[in-house]
Amino acid sequence: MRTLVVGGAGEVRYLGDALIYKKHQVTFINDDPGLCEKLAERHKKSVVIRGDGSKLDVLRKAASGQIDLVFALSPSDAENYVICGLAKRALHVRETIAYTSNPYNAEALIQLGVDTVVDKIDSLVTAAEWALFAGREENSSLEI
Repeated sequence: MRTLVVGGAGEVRYLGDALIYKKHQVTFINDDPGLCEKLAERHKKSVVIRGDGSKLDVLRKAASGQIDLVFALSPSDAENYVICGLAKRALHVRETIAYTSNPYNAEALIQLGVDTVVDKIDSLVTAAEWALFAGREENSSLEI
């Protein structure tokens, strides 16, 4: 699966690890030169592009063919919407996943066409409920 990861901070290194382990062909777009360097060192078989992933020309350069999945990981919900919208409409990407920093925006992003929204607050609440009420074993982890 060809996957594009746009934006994000240090967590994109670990997302890249997980995706590559699952046999994704990963391309990264990030505007942080230091992080781009670290991504290129860590993921030698991946393409790393320094640029603004909310710009169509940068997305087109990164796509250079069919992309199956886009992760939009900017701290700005509006920017993540733009990234997902451009990916869907201009690049004909099958699936988009956006991070939201504001849980009140999650439903709006879905209604605007983002396929999946990851809400850190909701994930934390789900984990807390699971830990408190599901009778979990000690030192176990919840996969979301």
